[in-house]
Amino acid sequence: MVGTLTAMVAIPMFILNSLAGIVGGIWLIYLGEWKLVVAGFLVAVAAPFWASLLILPGLLFAVPAAAALERGDGVIGTLLASLTGLWSYGVVTVWCLAAFWYVPQHWHRGEPIFPFLLFSYAVATGPWAVVAQKDAQSGGGEAARLTTSGACIGSALFMGYVLLSRRPDFMTAIWFVIVPMALMFLFSVFAVIVDARQQARRQRGAW
Repeated sequence: MVGTLTAMVAIPMFILNSLAGIVGGIWLIYLGEWKLVVAGFLVAVAAPFWASLLILPGLLFAVPAAAALERGDGVIGTLLASLTGLWSYGVVTVWCLAAFWYVPQHWHRGEPIFPFLLFSYAVATGPWAVVAQKDAQSGGGEAARLTTSGACIGSALFMGYVLLSRRPDFMTAIWFVIVPMALMFLFSVFAVIVDARQQARRQRGAW
């Protein structure tokens, strides 16, 4: 289920993910914003460390959630897993919104806004893409890929709204990030419920 959903947005997101940081960064350097680009680069390099620290509190529920699901207690397991996911999605959402708030603060009238939005997108999504890739290399990462997909979709919609709106408003734009992230979170909860039911059936079959 997760693989199917992420595959639907894989190609356009891959193109945007590949070009946003490079094109936006080079453009910003041309505009004289090299300090902003260096800061964004350092954030991306250190992402596996600080992103893991931000996610860590939510993982306190992960072990008891897995144990509950393993013994067939689907309600408790789903609840604890949902708390883990809620923390992760909350952290990523706040980070994305912070990136789209901070980077454009360096924009000045008369300058094109597009490179600032591209770089905002890269700063918002890049760290989580790195974390998801590392999780995948360790043999997991479905949850991280789903969270990253939500961040990419929401950030792309945020960017599109700002570009297409005559008078973009930040308080309106945030919903373009919040809604996709909320939907991805609900989808992840649904996936946990399905897995819990399958686990319960397997246990009943074993008896």
